[in-house]
Amino acid sequence: MSDNVRFSIAQEKAMQVWWDCNGRFTEIARQIGVSERTVRRWSSSPAFMERLNALRQTATEKAKKRLTDNADNAAKTLTNAANSGDVSAAVHVLKALNIYKPDSANMNKFATFFAGYNQQLQMLLNEHCDDETADLIAINLNDWLDANTEE
Repeated sequence: MSDNVRFSIAQEKAMQVWWDCNGRFTEIARQIGVSERTVRRWSSSPAFMERLNALRQTATEKAKKRLTDNADNAAKTLTNAANSGDVSAAVHVLKALNIYKPDSANMNKFATFFAGYNQQLQMLLNEHCDDETADLIAINLNDWLDANTEE
């Protein structure tokens, strides 16, 4: 529909600032130098709104692509942080994998499960980390287990 419609420079500017202004007519009008009434009139045009929504969809798709393209880097960063003893990063990884959910029943179940593997975990830590890092992770994990396991 809007393929054949030509928009003015002011309308194009309005489309560029629309989402930053949360669609507030007064703010859009102020930023581009037109009246609020003009912005309201544009917003009642199906062609204008179609073009605006198409621009938003394109921007959303580009943002999703950037996030997807960088997901591997984000995973590596989190993994490196978790491997260096950052318990918070480790919890984020577990949450992303849907292994850890922050409600008390799941925390207790997870803590109990993890406690059962504490010895194997300690061996893995000693194998793959220097002594200081392994000790730091073990201390933080044991503190967390104490706080989250029902007696």
